[in-house]
Amino acid sequence: MLAVSRLAGQYFAFVAEPQTGGGFAAKQRPLTIGETVGNDYEVKDGIKPGDKVIISGTQFLLDGVPVIPQS
Repeated sequence: MLAVSRLAGQYFAFVAEPQTGGGFAAKQRPLTIGETVGNDYEVKDGIKPGDKVIISGTQFLLDGVPVIPQS
């Protein structure tokens, strides 16, 4: 998953979360990772079906920054 990053031994991903009043903000979520194969990670916890995972530009994101999800 391109969206997974590792910092100090912990795995994270950014998700576009809806905000009150409309719009979305990037929220960094800690992940529980299972098996890894190459650059593919089994995500056991931290992301659920329906979450809008941010997969590009993650190196420029900060927690709480406004984002616009794309289909």
